[in-house]
Amino acid sequence: MELNVLSDDDTSTKDVLQRFDEIWNNPGVSKEVTNDVLENIQCIYKENSPELLYFITLYNLFKSYLEEISEDNLIKTKTNFKETQVWNKLYKFQKD
Repeated sequence: MELNVLSDDDTSTKDVLQRFDEIWNNPGVSKEVTNDVLENIQCIYKENSPELLYFITLYNLFKSYLEEISEDNLIKTKTNFKETQVWNKLYKFQKD
C-alpha cells in the first residue's frame, strides 16, 4: 500500500484512511512490535565492557573460520594464524 500520496479531496483521504485502517487492524497482516523495538533499543544503548566488544569483534571477524574447524583439525594442522593481515595489525597486548 502506497501511503505517500497527495490527497486534495475528502473522498481520496477517506479511501486512504480506510485502506490503512483495514491493514492496521488485520492481525494476519500486521502485528504489535512495540515491545520488540523497545527491547532492541535497550540492547543497543546498554553499556558494554570493552572486553565484551573486543570478543564480539573477534567473533565477527573469524566466525566463518570457526564454523569450519574442529578441535582435532585445529590441533593437527598448521593454521598460519600469525601470518594473517589481522594478526599483523594487532597491538602487542592483543596478541598476548
